[in-house]
Amino acid sequence: YIVADVVSYIDSTYNTIAVREGRALIGHSMGGFGAMKLGLKHPDVYRAVAAHSGPLDFNRIEDMIPSVLAENGSGPPYSYVFGQGAFTDLTFSMAGAFSPNISQSPPIDFPLNDQGVLIDSVFARWQQHNPAEIAATLAPNSNLAIYFDCGTEDELLLFPLNTSFKDSLIELGIPFRFESYRGGHADKIIDRILISLAFVDSVFGELPVSVPATPRALPRTVSLLQNYPNPFNPSTTFEFLIDQPTHIRLRIFNLLGQEVETLLSKQMSDGRHRVAWNARGLPGGIYFYRLEAGDFTASRRLILLR
Repeated sequence: YIVADVVSYIDSTYNTIAVREGRALIGHSMGGFGAMKLGLKHPDVYRAVAAHSGPLDFNRIEDMIPSVLAENGSGPPYSYVFGQGAFTDLTFSMAGAFSPNISQSPPIDFPLNDQGVLIDSVFARWQQHNPAEIAATLAPNSNLAIYFDCGTEDELLLFPLNTSFKDSLIELGIPFRFESYRGGHADKIIDRILISLAFVDSVFGELPVSVPATPRALPRTVSLLQNYPNPFNPSTTFEFLIDQPTHIRLRIFNLLGQEVETLLSKQMSDGRHRVAWNARGLPGGIYFYRLEAGDFTASRRLILLR
């Protein structure tokens, strides 16, 4: 539904870049799981995926079992009831997605037996949806940009599932960006989404960003890269490439379109150039930097944290 119907509706209704290079998925918690799963299964549809605090490797689900058992009274035998606690409810919710059974009430196959042990036949159904397992099917040339993060103090014990997923990607030789931070499941989500948006924006930045007005007057190749780090505080670095000498102007603007600072305005040689900038004294927020090379103009967004 999301991959076919939603994408088709959005592309036919809105002014989108209707190719995979213009699409990304971002999600938090189970939404992070869903984003990662769909991105890994459909790299032909999506160019980038970002997951925040998602259950990304079911092979570490066993870490949660003691918490589920503790919420469901003394045992064994155990009787699992929805509403007993966060870990029980999470397990019920995941079972509704991965091991449904409409002939039962509630309509799921719970993954634990009354002895508190994983049921192999049920867990095998869960594994069909495991991002760590799906990643093994990703083609080497898929060119899928992957970002994920998780707080080291995640209340749902999802941090080990993220580090295990990271280890799986390393073993598979799949490029990715993973960040851990001190925080819980949702208390830093606004800050983290700003980071994943910047990540996706940097990937989308590989798309053409302007149409030259006078092709003969332009350098044959001009490329403005995403600043790094982004978000940043207080310093960041800009990079751009030109393949012949030309006059370069690099400026910073705020959200009102007011120029904040001119970093460069001079003739420069061909090659790759780096420019460092210290934003000390400026308030936090969203800014833009603009590169002008002849009649070529390209702009990108940067985020200053305070």
